[in-house]
Amino acid sequence: MLDWLRQDSELPFHVELTLQVIIVTIAIIIIFTLILSFIVIGLRIKNIQKEKHWQKLERKWERLIFDIMANELEAEQIWATVHPRERLYFLQYLLRFARRVRGEEFNTIKSMAKPYLYLLESRVKKGPPELRARAVQTLGVLGFPDYIQPVIEALDDPAPIVSMLAARALARKEYPDNVRFILPIIHRFENWSMSYLSALLALFGEGASSYLRATLADPTQDNMVRTACSDALKKLMDLKSADVANEVINSEKDPELLASLLRLLRSTGRKEHLDTVRSMIDSPEFIVRANAYSTLGFLGVETDRKCLIKGIEDNNTWVAIHAARALMKLGGQTQLEKIALSNRSRSHLVQQVISEG
Repeated sequence: MLDWLRQDSELPFHVELTLQVIIVTIAIIIIFTLILSFIVIGLRIKNIQKEKHWQKLERKWERLIFDIMANELEAEQIWATVHPRERLYFLQYLLRFARRVRGEEFNTIKSMAKPYLYLLESRVKKGPPELRARAVQTLGVLGFPDYIQPVIEALDDPAPIVSMLAARALARKEYPDNVRFILPIIHRFENWSMSYLSALLALFGEGASSYLRATLADPTQDNMVRTACSDALKKLMDLKSADVANEVINSEKDPELLASLLRLLRSTGRKEHLDTVRSMIDSPEFIVRANAYSTLGFLGVETDRKCLIKGIEDNNTWVAIHAARALMKLGGQTQLEKIALSNRSRSHLVQQVISEG
């Protein structure tokens, strides 16, 4: 009877095997978790120690840098403290330091970096994009113009962030001819804002205007690139570009480009460009009509008030606002006040524009 009860209480073989597998699996997971925990703790301790080491080095380098900038020490004395495996970190520290100084102090920082900059030439072309980008940025700040060639080559880097940093490093008014390296590749930055791209081109200064005008006038160029050139010329207030803009407007249909050209004429245009501007107020694109009316407010004459009043009735509210503001600029406040006091559909909009004035 007892044997039967004992035999009856035993688990089936497959159930017992399953429980054993579960127990072994849990044990393995616990052991694996413990191992990972020890690894994480070890890495954390190592990182803390490394961080303390770098902080100690930075404090020592900072004191030496201030003494060197005060002409109390020679640069050789800080180089003696830089271990070969610390040279790249030293360059990154100098890059951070260089952002805080100007003039002769900046040149002193560049001279401290000079013996180690060659290490970055190979890093511009290999490694993950973030390391290539950092190498390009460092050469662009601390190695310019001695290391201009690797920066130019980085413009063709497959990673947009690397090529953009290279373009930013080259954008200096002291080297306006460098814009000729940027213009052929600027279409790669189509995901960046047009405001940023035009500001980048404008950094080359007035000396780059001839390149920008030539690209703007070239119908084979990408319209995005031409728009960036047009906006940059507006920022530079390049008066010679007005005639180019006038010609391009009459031969192009891209609304973004046309709007940019009208903004360019707003800043640089003359009375002889008025017929071109007037022809744009009938454009099917609201962005073109809005900029045409706005430009009329700057270049127009008294007889243009009539078409500006018509523009206030445009179906697009944004266009109507631009027409009303242009009319105000052309001295049409009396006409605006009449509209504001009327029962016309745009009376509230005109009241807003009058209050702005």
